[in-house]
Amino acid sequence: MAKKKKKKTKVKVKTKKAKKTTSKNTASWGGRAFRITTQKIMALESMSITDSYTADGDSPGRDKTRFNIPVTLMSGIGYDVQTEIAAWRNLIGKSNYFYLKGKKFFTQKFVLVSVNTSDIKFTAKGTPVTAKVTLDFEEYRKPSKKATSAKATTTASTKSSGGNTSSNFTWPVPGHKRISSEYGWRNCPYHGREKHSGIDVPAPSGTPIVAAQGGKIIMAGRNGSYGNCIIINHGNGVYSLYGHCSSLIAGNGSNVKKGQKIAKVGSTGNSTGPHCHFEVRKGANKHSNNVNPHPYLK
Repeated sequence: MAKKKKKKTKVKVKTKKAKKTTSKNTASWGGRAFRITTQKIMALESMSITDSYTADGDSPGRDKTRFNIPVTLMSGIGYDVQTEIAAWRNLIGKSNYFYLKGKKFFTQKFVLVSVNTSDIKFTAKGTPVTAKVTLDFEEYRKPSKKATSAKATTTASTKSSGGNTSSNFTWPVPGHKRISSEYGWRNCPYHGREKHSGIDVPAPSGTPIVAAQGGKIIMAGRNGSYGNCIIINHGNGVYSLYGHCSSLIAGNGSNVKKGQKIAKVGSTGNSTGPHCHFEVRKGANKHSNNVNPHPYLK
């Protein structure tokens, strides 16, 4: 007698459909979205920011709020790392609100100060596929009428102090011509592979630093990784920066002449030894893109 075949029964397993969710760690600034770590969000939430400052400078006891955000970029369909880095760098000097989960995170606007890249990985053809980027932000403060009017007279004061913005800068550290780190790509002990924004001139701590060209000092004080720093406006959209100083001789708002002592060599900020970090920036303001300083120097 033939055996009856057992019928196979299909067991239906109920599965929940995945809901489309927006990452809680998605942030944006200037219309550009990026991922941010939970630890960084907690660090930003712990910052205390108040509105007690003068329109044209820092109030006693409070400097401008600054922070940086590390971001990893990865090439994909319709997305290119090199293009994305260029897009971020085009936003340097601009101010926008910082958003998290689509909501305004701070009541103040923040200026994108710099975009530093490191750990760039390339394909065999030399195309970048991944990169680590650090976005440096600084609190935006609307300039006062006094600062605006002073801006209009900067060119005149530059001429009276012997300024010449096209070239012919004097060496910033007289008697010390050696360069320990050139302008351009390098391996940085703090950021890995990065584009160095200026040149490093080593010298003993306390060695005088001079203004490379005449102009008006628009920043003198502590400036993040630059340590004690001076920025001079030479007019015509040209600025020079002197970083890691041990002490500052000239003050903010001072008109200086070419070759005038403004600071002393030191190792403040992110520095591995006493030197002067010299930088030339060209553009609409002091946060503009850095350029090769050599064409400006004698």
